[in-house]
Amino acid sequence: MLKDIVGANILILLLLSGQVPASYHAEAEAQICINRTGEVLEVVNNELFTIAVCNSIKVFKEFSYCYGVEKGDMVLFDSNPDDCVMTGFTVMKDNIQCGVLCQ
Repeated sequence: MLKDIVGANILILLLLSGQVPASYHAEAEAQICINRTGEVLEVVNNELFTIAVCNSIKVFKEFSYCYGVEKGDMVLFDSNPDDCVMTGFTVMKDNIQCGVLCQ
C-alpha cells in the first residue's frame, strides 16, 4: 500500500513539473483524431480520390479542379468529411485546392 502511495505521489510530481515520459504523450496523440486532415491513398484519373481520414477510408469524386493531387499527399478539408455532400480540400505541400463530392 505504501508503495502505491509513493508511486502516485511521484506521478503527481512528474505531472506538475512537466516531466512526463514521452510514452504518455505518444499515447495521447495517438488517441486524438483530427477529422479535417487526411492522407491521399489513391488517385484515379484526377477524378476519384481515396483518402484516409482518422481510422476510416473515404472516397471522393472530383467536382472542380483537382489536377496535381498525388498518392501520399496530406490534405486539409474545408469541412467535416464525415458529414458532407460536397466539400473541398487543400493539398498541404503546394496549396492545390480541389472541390469534391462526398460519397
